[in-house]
Amino acid sequence: MDLIRFGCWEAAKLVAVIAVSAYAARTVARWAPGGQTLKFALYVIIGALVGLSGWYVEGDVAAEIENSHAQQALARGDLDAAYTGALAAVKRRSHQVRYWRCLIATKIALRQTQSVLDDEPAVRALSHGELAEEDEYQFALAAYLLGNYDQVVAATLRMIRRDPSYAPPYVLQGRAYTAEKRYPEAQQSYLGVLQIYPTNQEAVEGLAHAYYLNGDRQQATAVLDGTVKFSFSAAARQRFEALKGLYEQ
Repeated sequence: MDLIRFGCWEAAKLVAVIAVSAYAARTVARWAPGGQTLKFALYVIIGALVGLSGWYVEGDVAAEIENSHAQQALARGDLDAAYTGALAAVKRRSHQVRYWRCLIATKIALRQTQSVLDDEPAVRALSHGELAEEDEYQFALAAYLLGNYDQVVAATLRMIRRDPSYAPPYVLQGRAYTAEKRYPEAQQSYLGVLQIYPTNQEAVEGLAHAYYLNGDRQQATAVLDGTVKFSFSAAARQRFEALKGLYEQ
């Protein structure tokens, strides 16, 4: 449906250009007959503008279709098709941040993490230096996958200060602290998100794991036992029980 709306919007823009051009052509036709050379030149300019508009609209529509197909391919796990489509969309319309987002998400899925960080200057420039939450998170995730934990912590702290209700940075920060064996800091990160979203499964598992790695098996089990007060899916419950079995060994 979004693709249909986009196509209708682009068609409406092209129709508007054609209508304005037709009006301009009629205006030129009413001029006194003495300026035929000038009239011809104006007709050429009007025709060129219509042709250029059609070419540009065609490129917009093609980029949107390629990006839509890439998102669908990414959702079903066809990473090769997703990468091909996302890259094609970016090449067509590199000034559109939303096309970069699909490409970056695909690169992360393909573990092309350094390439993701190489794209950051381009996305930051398009965002006038202030990255959107989802973009900054993706770059922080790439840094985490590369083991640049200090960079991750700095980015997640910025995101949390900007929007304390945005859950993903807390979890990613907890993972970075855990990787650095800074377990108390990891616990605080996970507790921070659980205070807002007590049914965040990643935070529950991360908190229990941080306690376990810090040698506190009892508290790790207590975190999982505490989930009975909240609504989790059957799959999450099975996961919690499996972790409890591991921590109680």
